[in-house]
Amino acid sequence: MADHSVFAFEPAFLARLERLRLLTRRVPAGGFKGEHRASHLGSGLEFADYRPYVEGDDVRHLDWRAYLRFDRLLLRMFEEHGDLAVYILLDCSHSMAPTPGAFGRRKFDAARRIAAALTYIALATLDRVTLAPYSGHVHQVLGPLHGSRQVWRALDYLANLDTGGETHLDRTVREVFAAGRRRGLVIVISDLLSDTTEGGLDLLLPLRHDVAVIQVTDHRDLEAPLDRDTTLVDSETGDSLRIHGAPNLLHRLEREAEAHREEIRTRCTARGWSFIHAPVEASFEELALGALRRGLLSRGR
Repeated sequence: MADHSVFAFEPAFLARLERLRLLTRRVPAGGFKGEHRASHLGSGLEFADYRPYVEGDDVRHLDWRAYLRFDRLLLRMFEEHGDLAVYILLDCSHSMAPTPGAFGRRKFDAARRIAAALTYIALATLDRVTLAPYSGHVHQVLGPLHGSRQVWRALDYLANLDTGGETHLDRTVREVFAAGRRRGLVIVISDLLSDTTEGGLDLLLPLRHDVAVIQVTDHRDLEAPLDRDTTLVDSETGDSLRIHGAPNLLHRLEREAEAHREEIRTRCTARGWSFIHAPVEASFEELALGALRRGLLSRGR
């Protein structure tokens, strides 16, 4: 039976999650009537505004009372509501849980909690969620799920995931979106340590999804005790490297990790995407209700 301890949110916290809404700029109309406003106006149920009539408009939307009052042909505009397609790509490579012991799974557990929270919110607001874990290959994809009753199915699925293998975000994007899925919001949750990450993000650009990149980090990755002569082993490939003067290496790695993070952040910002740094040391409630909300979520209407 799946272990849900990693998803043991307090009832008050779950209630707060329900009041949040996934925020995206492009929401396609149609499908089930979710709680997002579509990006265009049409014949929905909620009046939005008027605009002048132009030749070719549907005369059924003319407001004749406004014509009698203002002597102008005005078209009534309505907001359409549509469900949002949410795709959560969760890194399950070995680097997410590289070492055994009490602290070895901190990044992966934090990533699963983030995925669980976003899934919970999306299903509660009648959106459609697809969960696509990946490593060297795409794992069995779950979804699209729709409706709050699917929450526990999603949590069971996330709780039973494990880590292993290399990271291939590029391969994942090709396989998951090869069938021409609906445009929506793609959320990538990863430590971003693989060279394939940037290539995978580049592949998302022409698909015209909204994208959010969430980098999960653990400071313990850069706190390993190193002797002057040390052999480093790649947690995913098993490749090893013998180095000299190891104590100075950690400072260099820390600087390069920060530079890499800022490079990804800059690229995301230039594309209009969200980038969120999620250190495992941060309070999960602070992350989900603070940083995540600033990047992905807004309070419900």
